[in-house]
Amino acid sequence: MSRLPALLLAAAVAAMPALALAQTPAPNGAAEVNKRVTNQQQKTNQALSNGQLTQQQANRANKADARIANQSAKMQAKNPDGQLTAGQTKRLNTELNANRKVATQQQKRNAPAATQ
Repeated sequence: MSRLPALLLAAAVAAMPALALAQTPAPNGAAEVNKRVTNQQQKTNQALSNGQLTQQQANRANKADARIANQSAKMQAKNPDGQLTAGQTKRLNTELNANRKVATQQQKRNAPAATQ
């Protein structure tokens, strides 16, 4: 029974970094997310003009990126310091990664078949 408090203390100490990550402001987290959104929209528009994406696919990708930018702005507004936390930045970057993956897969599907 004397080991229980030690185990509880160890578990609490192990959980502290995760809690700190969720509340720590990410340096330039919002700038990073906004830059990525802008870059992805440029890539999407370039793929549209090259014929690698259809208009519908480009609209969907740009809408998804705009939704993430909107989420970022709302998260910043809710935080007292006006910054994104490291956890929020990570979440938005994960969403951006998923959007880019979908767009890349669509581009590959739309690419003309290689001639042999």
